[in-house]
Amino acid sequence: MSASKCIITLILFLIAYHGISQNNDKNIIAFDEEVLSICPICKKDKRFLNKKKHEKFHKSHLLFEEGKTDSSYVYVSRLIEENEIKDPSIVYLLYVIKGRILNDKLLFDDAIKNLTTAIEYGKEVDSPYIINIYAILGRIYLEKKDYQKGITILEDWKMNYADNDSENSSAVFHNLGLCYLHIKNYSKAEENLYISYELNEKAKDTLGLARSSLDIANLYYVQYKDEIALTYFEKGLEYAKKANDLLILQNAYLNLAIVEENNKAFSKSLIYRKDYEKIKDSIWNKEKIWELAKKDKEIGIAARQEKLNAEKWKKDLFIGISIIFLVLLLTGGYLYYKTIRQNRIISKQKEHLNDLNTTKDKLFSLLTHDLKTPMYVLNKKLLNIRNGKTFTSLRNTKYSKLVTESYQISKNTILQIENTLHWILGDKNQLIFNIEKLHLSSVIDQVVYDYIPVIEDKKVYLKKHADDTIFVNADLNSLKIVLRNILDNAIKFSHPEGAIFINVHNQNSICELQIIDHGVGFCLDTPRKEKIASPIRQSPSSTKLGLRLSRDLIKKNKGEFKIQSEPDKGTTVSILLNVNTD
Repeated sequence: MSASKCIITLILFLIAYHGISQNNDKNIIAFDEEVLSICPICKKDKRFLNKKKHEKFHKSHLLFEEGKTDSSYVYVSRLIEENEIKDPSIVYLLYVIKGRILNDKLLFDDAIKNLTTAIEYGKEVDSPYIINIYAILGRIYLEKKDYQKGITILEDWKMNYADNDSENSSAVFHNLGLCYLHIKNYSKAEENLYISYELNEKAKDTLGLARSSLDIANLYYVQYKDEIALTYFEKGLEYAKKANDLLILQNAYLNLAIVEENNKAFSKSLIYRKDYEKIKDSIWNKEKIWELAKKDKEIGIAARQEKLNAEKWKKDLFIGISIIFLVLLLTGGYLYYKTIRQNRIISKQKEHLNDLNTTKDKLFSLLTHDLKTPMYVLNKKLLNIRNGKTFTSLRNTKYSKLVTESYQISKNTILQIENTLHWILGDKNQLIFNIEKLHLSSVIDQVVYDYIPVIEDKKVYLKKHADDTIFVNADLNSLKIVLRNILDNAIKFSHPEGAIFINVHNQNSICELQIIDHGVGFCLDTPRKEKIASPIRQSPSSTKLGLRLSRDLIKKNKGEFKIQSEPDKGTTVSILLNVNTD
């Protein structure tokens, strides 16, 4: 397998297997129906209406259905520990509820124990909905990457229950196929994924068809059956468009962009990548809006609580001062009036100051977001003009120079907007860091790809020396921002037809990434723009916001950030990150 193919296959695996296991919401409906058919209170069975233990069970499943899982968990756990209910059908449901709550809280090991016990009771009472438990267990083992145990439990279902016609069978077959795909048993993976595909097709489940198509495509792609794989990638994209699921649609576009790029079909790859970026921005904006709404809700609750506490405090103070008033008469009354007045003034001033600070932070964030989208649009349009045939015929004219300069300015402006946004969020401790396993060489390639037009215009020679086997622990978004800032500076301050080197090597579980340019350089104790007598020094991005932000982001990624530079000799930026050894 070639190095490029290895990288592409790895990326496709990450895309395909992260969160693509199927778990249909129909199992929730089926579970609710099963509860109604078993709960004595729901059935209004007069023999059990006065029994407290059955009332507790009824209360526990009502709380679970209402989403009050913590309260439901308390009831269910007590009923299991007390062992007063002997009806195996109800005991089965108790273990199902407890296992599902633990699964929702990502306590997978405890969830497995309770759901496995539920299966034993479910077999005893011949539950028609036991497939739902198998589906949940299969998804848990996929999440835990314990594929062999997942195969064991799902094959048990397949042997005993696969002949039963159930709406959730497609999800179980799909997850079984994924388990086999992970252990590279391609024939078994193909068998089960195709069964899932056919069941989804029969049920006209477009979301299920999208997932099945994408995973069948990856199955063939890792076996070098590229033509069949491309057919199913395209099918997956069409189903994803109809399914109205942004994450699946995002994965479909990115899969096709990577596959077409690997096939040297760069124009198609670029179209798919643009669609992927649109979906990605849409998901990002929705998540941020949800986060802001959640934060506003938390602030509102805190404010109401603070108001209640303040009112209680005022009431207690009033009673105390009233007693003093009876003793001190006019003197006490005067002091009381003066104290209340001062407290009100201070409280109003504090509230006003808090409102101003909150408004300022919101204005900064909203302004940065509102600027970001039009600048992205402008940047993409300039890039399209630059890549067009007309631009090629007008190269080295005033028109071409104007387009090139405008593209570079828009690129720099986008970088500064991102820097400003992350600086504000970081200052308010609102940045979300997701430290994960990253293939460093691929991340570098993604960042370099965005700067290819600038590198070509300046005729800078860029060479990367990287060990493709190195994985690091870092947050993807923040690492990309750091690399953009450093690469942007390296290109900007390099001489025309100069050289930039990117070196990556491993040193005792620490990965060192170096970006070296042989440009104008600067004195470390003085800002670069004050030391360099050239037009570059007037660039707005010559301020050290990008470097300060990069240093802070690398520190939050538990790494180190170092700079070495000399005037007229160039600059070397070193980033030390922790190597992922899993």
